[in-house]
Amino acid sequence: MNNEKALRELIKKIADYQKPKPVEYTYNFEKLTLDHEGDLTDDDYKKIVVEQFLKKNYTTTDWSKLANAYSKSATVLSGNNANTYNLTPAAGTSGLNIYTGDKQAGGVTSVGIDSSGDLVVRGWKAGSTDSHAEELIRIKKADLFTPKPKDQTSTPSADDLKKFKEQAKELINRNPKLTDKQKEDYKKQIENATTKEQIQNILKQANDQAGKNNVKPEDIKKKEKEEKEKRENEQKEKDKKEREKKQEEQTTKDKKSANDTIDGLSDLTQDEKDKLKEKLNGKSGDTSKSGAKTPEEVQQIVNEAQARNAARKAIKDELPFLDHGTGAEGKTDTTHADDAALNELLGTKSGKDSTLTDLETALAKTNPAATAEEIKNALDTAKRQNAINEENAKNSGLAKLDALLQQLTDAENGLNETQKEAVKQKVEAAKTAINGAKDTVNKATKPSDIKTAVDGVKIEDALKEINTQVTNAQQNNKQQQENENKDALANEKKEQIARINASNLSDADKQKAIDDINNAKKLGDPTGIADRALKAKKIADALAAIDKLGHLNNAQKQAYKDIINGTAAKNHVDDKGKDTGVDDIDDALANAINTDNAMARLEELKVIADKFAKGDAYKNSNDANKKKAFDGASTAAGAVLDKAKGDPKDADQVNELYKDLLKAMQDLDNTVKGAGVKTDALAAEIDSDKNLKPSETDPKTPGDSVYNTSSKDKKEAFDKALKDAEAALQTANSDNEDAKKPTSTPLTPDQEAQKQKAVDDALDKLIKARLALDGVNTKPLQDEIDKNNKVKNSDKYTYSTKEKQTAFDTALSEANELIKKLTGAADQQAQPGQGTQQPDLSTKEAKQKALDAALKKLQDAAKALDGTKPIEPTPTPSPLPTPGDGTGAGTDNTGSGNAGSGNAGSGNAGSGSEAGYGVNDNAPTIVDKGELNIQIDSAETDSKPGNAGAGNANAGSATGAQGGAGTSSGSGMGTGTAGAANAGVDNKAVNNAVENAPEVKQADAAVKQAAATLDEALAQAKRVAADPHATQAQVDAAAVKLADARKALADAQANAAKVRAAVRSRVIKGMRSRGNAGVAAGADVATAGLMATMIAAIGGAFVTRRMRAMHANRD
Repeated sequence: MNNEKALRELIKKIADYQKPKPVEYTYNFEKLTLDHEGDLTDDDYKKIVVEQFLKKNYTTTDWSKLANAYSKSATVLSGNNANTYNLTPAAGTSGLNIYTGDKQAGGVTSVGIDSSGDLVVRGWKAGSTDSHAEELIRIKKADLFTPKPKDQTSTPSADDLKKFKEQAKELINRNPKLTDKQKEDYKKQIENATTKEQIQNILKQANDQAGKNNVKPEDIKKKEKEEKEKRENEQKEKDKKEREKKQEEQTTKDKKSANDTIDGLSDLTQDEKDKLKEKLNGKSGDTSKSGAKTPEEVQQIVNEAQARNAARKAIKDELPFLDHGTGAEGKTDTTHADDAALNELLGTKSGKDSTLTDLETALAKTNPAATAEEIKNALDTAKRQNAINEENAKNSGLAKLDALLQQLTDAENGLNETQKEAVKQKVEAAKTAINGAKDTVNKATKPSDIKTAVDGVKIEDALKEINTQVTNAQQNNKQQQENENKDALANEKKEQIARINASNLSDADKQKAIDDINNAKKLGDPTGIADRALKAKKIADALAAIDKLGHLNNAQKQAYKDIINGTAAKNHVDDKGKDTGVDDIDDALANAINTDNAMARLEELKVIADKFAKGDAYKNSNDANKKKAFDGASTAAGAVLDKAKGDPKDADQVNELYKDLLKAMQDLDNTVKGAGVKTDALAAEIDSDKNLKPSETDPKTPGDSVYNTSSKDKKEAFDKALKDAEAALQTANSDNEDAKKPTSTPLTPDQEAQKQKAVDDALDKLIKARLALDGVNTKPLQDEIDKNNKVKNSDKYTYSTKEKQTAFDTALSEANELIKKLTGAADQQAQPGQGTQQPDLSTKEAKQKALDAALKKLQDAAKALDGTKPIEPTPTPSPLPTPGDGTGAGTDNTGSGNAGSGNAGSGNAGSGSEAGYGVNDNAPTIVDKGELNIQIDSAETDSKPGNAGAGNANAGSATGAQGGAGTSSGSGMGTGTAGAANAGVDNKAVNNAVENAPEVKQADAAVKQAAATLDEALAQAKRVAADPHATQAQVDAAAVKLADARKALADAQANAAKVRAAVRSRVIKGMRSRGNAGVAAGADVATAGLMATMIAAIGGAFVTRRMRAMHANRD
């Protein structure tokens, strides 16, 4: 129930809301006071009342149209549902809009006097459904006028009588039945009347006479028409005179105001004020200088005055960053200080700025004088140049302050925390002064303020304090400081040399980079040298690419080359510190390409401009300023296009020259078209870059490995940039085609610049996205894999040792796996921290490092394969042994020429800090030579007869490789001669066959080479041990080198023993004989020799591990 009630109330509210709201009628009316006897029964008086109501409540452009519209019944305002007389409700009224056929809106249709004498406004109320007009407003007769009592004598004022006479004359004029002569007669009578009653009587007489005149209807119409035209012409003339009068009054008023304005412009010269006033007020006696005639002319003079005043003020106060040409030494002008400061900050010579000259020229121009617009344009140009110079001057000042701050920071960074605390007060004071000077520079309003701020910063006290700390520290512990510096630099050198060695640079380039790194004198230089060396090809390619940019002038090419040659070649990082893959080289090359594109576009426009200069539009123009602007823009374009002398302007500056030149041409001829949007560079980049991506449908287009091995986000960024570039190219090509159509509207410089910018931005993003790809070129590794897949079928693989075969197989498998990981073919791509077996592939440098390492490992493993197919020896018949021959001492089996002679047992010392290469910055200044001395002693002990290696690795002595582990022939593991003799084999023949085998000779040569290397390492180690000035890094390096040499010799000896054993076994099997037992014994002896040598190698490895552990503990 309640819901139904609420619903009904809601419906009622909606219905009430939708009902038209009652209109409130507000109007203006003043009660009339009649000065004659009688009431409103006369049409003329009805007309007066209706006319007053209309004129007080409406406005229209021509009241004369209503002159014949008044009738006894009503004045119809809305004929045929239209606003017949274009009446508009006056301000302060409401509800009086004229009806135009919309009953929903309502409106007024007529105003009249009804039979009772009341004024009635009729029409339709808003939302009316009646078929006849309704009464909207009624003003009672009593409220319309106050009639004059019949017995009252009127004594009107002179003004009232005059006004009444004018009204009466107007009535006479409008009476179409009176002749012209009668009208003139009655109007004279009216003029001579002295009372309203007399005038009324004259009007009555005139009306009576009109009734008596026999006038045809057509004559009346004709007369009415003539009268109407006459009145309209009179009204127009009256309006014209009124306008001229108002204009003259306004001009006089404006002139007075203009004179005051000119007097108040304090920066105008008196001469300028006098000339402006003469132009404003005219010159007495000179008809050619009559002064301003209209408010518009007055305003033009005021505009010129204000423009001149603004220019004068700007020259005096607002353009301090424009060179006035007074900066040279010895000048005393008030602008000298600012000009000199500006020249110093911008690195320019003293010379007046051209925009300042142009502004002064505009102010001095006569016959005719420059217009306000011309002065304003010259001032705006000067202000723009002033703003440019201001920004450049401030940047220069800030750069000088930054350099001081960097100098101070660099000096402070060389201190330890204690020293920093000691100099903190003066350093902070200096930094505060620098920051304060920066604030002053940013707020500076003139060049001298900037120079004063920069020159006022003194850091000498802080630097002196820092140097004192450094000097004191050097005096207190000079040797320690030197060692620490050397160690830090040595560490950096080692790290960067390791980067160089791990790279794919040629041996010559590696050596040059290493030499440069070794010659570096300060921290940071080795890293910079390595960075540039690793990007040497990229730098060379970029420089070559710039040389091929055919539109750049020499200075532009050199500028971009200088950027590339001067860069540290380090990659940029984003806000989160992540490597973006883009460096200064990439930026410089992208900017150079964009500038080349802009220069090509300017070249094309210059050709158009040169042709334009010979055409009619230029020659026939009388506008000297526009021609001058064109000449200047054309000259500026030609200057930068001069290959030999052109300035090094960038793409934005070149595009500005293009805009200026096109604008200058279009100012002279608005049909001129520019060169269009230049798309060559973008199209070429797109065509090239599309080949980087693999085709989804064409297997012949596998894509470039640099793209295929890039990370997902880099590829996605590249794909988007390529797609956007293709869209931009399509749009630009379409725009260019449209522009070529004869009927097309020429693009303005700004429109064309906007379209060109879209192309340039797309090109820039695409180039940088391509350069940011963090993939690597896998072709060298893939070629090596393809080549080494065939190696397994070769003799050098088949007959190599199992160890070398395994090393090759591992390297080949790892190379294949790396290719899969790089290209995403593996299940997952390894990232840092996934395990020690997973290479770091998180950055381009890491990928390249892994690629280079895999390639080197595979190449080294392939190179190490040294197997050769053995040649089966032809057995030599030997006589049967004599009984007892095998019981001798076996002097032929004392191990002559066998493996194991020399030193064994040194392990692989590894690389990096774990093997002694690392230099601990916190290590004590006393150099630890303990490990080096141990290595020297061990090496010398190894060289003694009977010692196969230091550190419990005694094996493989000269007499122990064959025939037993000791030196006693015929004892121990067997009497080799007797065993061989009992087997029916000539032991001497076996030895000869073994020693003459190529693989044995090769193994012995390796032993000899390893021994020579050991001798050299031992000699160097002894020199370092004896040098009191040797650094810890030198000591560690010598120890590691010696340990490596011992290990290498032990490996060579072990390999030689293994080869001998294998060859001996093969030879004995080939000799058919009866001494099987002796053969077996001989084989056992060989095996024992091999085991002894291997034990020696194990001992060397133990020494290396001990050395690593010691360094780890020390670090």
